[in-house]
Order: sequence, then structure tokens, then C-alpha cells
Amino acid sequence: MTLTRNRREMQKRLLLIVIGILFVGGVSFSTAWWLSKRGYHRIPVTFSTSNTPIVEVSIAGKSYPLELDLGTKSLMSLSKQQLSSIDKTVDGIVEWRDVKGHLYQAPSYKIPRVQWGDIVLSDVVAREQSSEFLANVTLWNDEGEENVSEEVGALGRPILEKHNLFLNFPNSEVVICNSFSKLAKMKPSCRWLKVPLDVTPKGVFVQIGTDLGEMRFVIDTGATKSILNRPLAAGRVCGQERHGLDIFTSATFVIGGKDFGDQALLLMDITSELREFDGLLGMDFLKQHAIYIDYRNHAAYLAL
Repeated sequence: MTLTRNRREMQKRLLLIVIGILFVGGVSFSTAWWLSKRGYHRIPVTFSTSNTPIVEVSIAGKSYPLELDLGTKSLMSLSKQQLSSIDKTVDGIVEWRDVKGHLYQAPSYKIPRVQWGDIVLSDVVAREQSSEFLANVTLWNDEGEENVSEEVGALGRPILEKHNLFLNFPNSEVVICNSFSKLAKMKPSCRWLKVPLDVTPKGVFVQIGTDLGEMRFVIDTGATKSILNRPLAAGRVCGQERHGLDIFTSATFVIGGKDFGDQALLLMDITSELREFDGLLGMDFLKQHAIYIDYRNHAAYLAL
């Protein structure tokens, strides 16, 4: 597949992006969905140098690269540059918060038709990407690299959770498939680890055993690294990664009874308004371990 200009530029960056998780002010949309007769649909995924997953969506026959972001409640966000070439109508002003509690506002627009693989969405409300938000959630940007985050938008959780998803990032694909039994037949060589999920309006949560005890993590494909709320590691020996950010390395990382071994967790002060979770399970883990999210049955299946 030929890379668009935006994607070529995006591959140059090295950023750590933690997408906002709390959305204030609802939006409505109507959607027409369908899957092929096979009962599943494969969509290729590429990755920015910050490891966030990227897919192509089509709007009025033109292709746009967007991040897949399970960590945001916004339906869709688009950069000012992307919006400039799209037929749209003004919808209003939306508000949202990042994990640190900062509040943002941005204009939103209604887009008549958006296509993602075999999925067609009608009257999608997309907010304009905020430069202030991007500056606050970018924890590093290597010297000499151009910051092109504002040129890339995102598909958010309200769109992604409409179907069960196999996040097969180790093989650079997402498979939309509402039947786990059908998926298992597609992957006969896989062994599967089933774990319970707590599916809520604020995200999808999984319990993980760590050196600090049992912790509640939200699955966030918009987070480059896995993150732990800083106060939980108080009094523990912590280190720093190469950009000088504090990390706690847990020697155990147990999901569904299986220990996945050492896991470095960036320490961040998560706002008290997000008391539902202790940390974020980010792309450092998800790119190494394929996971099927069964929204309908509140379960996840890790491919072993």
C-alpha cells in the first residue's frame, strides 16, 4: 500500500502519547454497519514510531490515516489540516479531559459518511484536534524530529466498541469478528487465555497482578507505554527510562493466572476524577500480545 504524505511524516516521529480518557458532553450519531459474508473483516495496521496503531479511513473517496484509540470517548478526531479538505457541517463545541485532569474544548463537525474497511458510518461527529492537548499528552519528542501529531486524527472507543475486535498487532492487523468460535477456527494454531473484562462507559478494564498487588488497568491503544498511577508506587524502588521519566518495573505481571514477566510501568499522576483504574495497559504490551476483545460477553482472549 502506498503511504500517504501524512503517514510518511508520521513515521519520522518518536512520541509518547497518552490519549484523554474522560469525555464531557455527549454526541449522537447514526451508523450503518455490515461485515462480509465470511463473518469477519481484516484491516491492515501500520504503526507510528511511537507505536500507536494506524489505519486508513475513507472520506469522500480520499484516504486519511487515523490512530485506533480505545482510550478516548470521542467518536473521531481530525487535524485542522485534515478537516480543511473534508465536506462537513458545524456541530458545536465539545469538552474532554486527559488522564491528568486537564480540560479542553474544541469545535466539532458532522461528516456525512466515513468508511473504515467494510464499515460505513453516517453523520459522524468529529472534533478538531487540539494543539494544547497534544502538547500536554506528548511526554517526549526526540530532538530534531518534527512534531506532526496535529496532522493525524483518531478513531475513538464509541466507534471501535460496536464490534468485537481482534487486536492482532503482532501481525499488523485488526480483525473485526463478532464470533470468538469463528476467530478460533481462523487461528487453529493459537492457544487462548480467557480473562474477564469490565466494560464501562469509561473504557475496558482488566485485572492484573503486580508486585504491588492486584491492579485495575484500562486497555488503551492510544498509550505508547503502560502507565501506573504514581502514588501506588510510593516508597518503592523506581528507575528512569532513557528520556528521564520515572518507571516502576514489576517482576510479575499476571493476567488470567499467567505471568507475563517483567513489565516496566511509567509513573504518572492520574487525576482523582478517574478513580476507576490504577493504570493504562499500553502498546508496549499490546504490540507483543494479540488480544480479542469480546464486548458483548465482557471477556478478552489473549493469544498465546
